[in-house]
Amino acid sequence: MNDNNDKNLDHLFATARKFRPDTSFQENQFEKRLMARTQEKRSFFSTWFFWELRLVSVCAVLVLIVGVITLIIDVPRSQDIMLYMAENQENQFIARYLTGG
Repeated sequence: MNDNNDKNLDHLFATARKFRPDTSFQENQFEKRLMARTQEKRSFFSTWFFWELRLVSVCAVLVLIVGVITLIIDVPRSQDIMLYMAENQENQFIARYLTGG
């Protein structure tokens, strides 16, 4: 009885080894998933690159506006930096004295 079970089991294993499941559909889906993920990552980086190009132009316009404003507003400038720093320290000292700080 034991030999009969072994023969049946061997026959079942031999039949199972002959049967090869068709995995082409799964392989096809794997390629599609891989390509979709690659495309998604590419679109993410291209979106950021697109925004970077837009922000560069906005920042350049802001720099030009600030440059024009600094040229229009005439700030009294001193040729001697030490004189300017000493004058600034005097103003700070007076402000601290008057505010009690």
